[in-house]
Amino acid sequence: MEIEEIERRSAELANELQTKRTHLDTARADAESLGVRRRELEALVQEEERRLKERRMRLTRIRNDREQEAARREIDGLKELTSHHEEELLTLMEQTEAADGGVRALDAEFQTLDEQSRSHQAASAGRADQLRGEIEADRGEREQVAGLLGDSIRRRYEQIFARRGGLAVVEMRKDICLGCHMSVPPQLANEIRKGQSVHTCPSCHRILFWRVDSDEAATKEAKQA
Repeated sequence: MEIEEIERRSAELANELQTKRTHLDTARADAESLGVRRRELEALVQEEERRLKERRMRLTRIRNDREQEAARREIDGLKELTSHHEEELLTLMEQTEAADGGVRALDAEFQTLDEQSRSHQAASAGRADQLRGEIEADRGEREQVAGLLGDSIRRRYEQIFARRGGLAVVEMRKDICLGCHMSVPPQLANEIRKGQSVHTCPSCHRILFWRVDSDEAATKEAKQA
């Protein structure tokens, strides 16, 4: 049914949108974590460079050889540590740029999908309401007609309706059941044309009815084909 297709597509878009939102939120969180660590390293490298500058200036004022040697070892250690942090920072900068690019791509995909979902909802909302109204009207009409039937026929109809997915009554055209497209025996077909009692298809067991002009219409369709 059309309304089922509308609802299926709506649910599908909602699921896709939720999945994309989850991926986007995760990517943003990862990018933010990388950004935090990058800022921490930038501050750390700046502090280490400040300390190196300070130690070098101090070294020029030291006259004792032992103290100079200790100061040089401290400077070498700071230089090595700073170099290590600078390498880590360069790696983090590359990772941050890649993560930010991934976030931008996911955000663009999310926005496109969100727009598709909104367009679908806008286009289908009115149609879905219209179809629901038609279904309710048909259901009311069916109940009204069913109320005119005898209890045994109504129970029979309800059983067929439940077993055959809501299609209990179908047309017979040119001795063919349009529910299952199987041939109806000639004698039974004649009884159906008389319209004096309720008859069902021997194959699918749906209730059959016949229109006076249905065979003529089928003949015209066959000739046109």
